[in-house]
Amino acid sequence: MILEKALRLYINFLWKKWSSEKTQKKYYNQIRKIFEFNWKLWENRKEITIKEIDKYMKKQKRTHNTKCTEISQIKGFIKYWNINNRIELDSRRIFLPKRERKEARFFEKNEVQKIMKKIQEENIRLKTGIMLILSTWTRISEACSLTKKQLETAIEINDNFQLSVIGKWRKKRSIFLPKKIFELCQKSSKLHEEKTILWRDSQKFSREIRKFRNKVNIKKFSAHTFRHSFITNLAQNWVELYKIQKLAGHSNINTTATYLHACDQELANAANHLEYKTFF
Repeated sequence: MILEKALRLYINFLWKKWSSEKTQKKYYNQIRKIFEFNWKLWENRKEITIKEIDKYMKKQKRTHNTKCTEISQIKGFIKYWNINNRIELDSRRIFLPKRERKEARFFEKNEVQKIMKKIQEENIRLKTGIMLILSTWTRISEACSLTKKQLETAIEINDNFQLSVIGKWRKKRSIFLPKKIFELCQKSSKLHEEKTILWRDSQKFSREIRKFRNKVNIKKFSAHTFRHSFITNLAQNWVELYKIQKLAGHSNINTTATYLHACDQELANAANHLEYKTFF
């Protein structure tokens, strides 16, 4: 298939997924630029693996977040055309081999305690940001877009303050801030004149979290780990799955299920319920 035609069909697929025109143009230009440049490098090649595309992207002089974004865009494009583990563009085959899918990272209780202790030593900006996403189910982009006006119009319900956020696919949903976190956000928002509570974008906040990660004696984690941890913690406290789905803002309950994790101890306890073990 011709690259141009494949790209247009993919953009049409994004449009059906409610992606904005700005996002569609961005994806189209970035994917086209990367493939057209690499087509010259791989002129005499008839087969290309996704690993080679990964290596090329990681060598580019771009920020960490930009590299991750572009790699995910290319993989999304290839996965869309990946029918029998390969696609063919301009008589060249691109292989996307099946890989083992690793379970996402989430925090154990002792790790959350470590973070809570360490965050007290940090400045109020970082403290507010991490406590905000740790105590709610917000994505980092959603947390960074919360405004002072939303704080002013928040409704108090059972010692929590209800705010509305616009999530993926422009879906509106409610989040609930605990009273102490709400007061911390109010205190933090008074220190600057910006409209948003955290007064920085998601990329800058991600970099700050990576720096903080190096100070805490915990294995690698990202801002999204807090979201996985929050949803897992709700499930461990026997909250109904459909309620978790609503809080997380997932349109499909199967998506919510991918956020639910269990530690080895919990799985071992579950295995102890087998009745036939009494015969041994």
